[in-house]
Amino acid sequence: MTVSLSPFAQSIYKRTYQYNKDETWEGCAARVAKAVALNDQQEQAFFNIISSRQFMPGGRYLYTANRNIFQCSNCFGLEAED
Repeated sequence: MTVSLSPFAQSIYKRTYQYNKDETWEGCAARVAKAVALNDQQEQAFFNIISSRQFMPGGRYLYTANRNIFQCSNCFGLEAED
């Protein structure tokens, strides 16, 4: 079951998270689900809850899933070399 986005939500999605001009909200949900799932069953479950907006991943996941750099963390632990 998918839920349509309100005009405001649609404008935010298109401005900030849309992968290309043809991607729909369901396409974004599929892109994120594929990026984080361990198997096909989990991917389908993730798609269902994201596309119906029962769960909303963070903006970094919505934006970076399936891009060249899948950067979803805010911080890193780097070791400094002397």
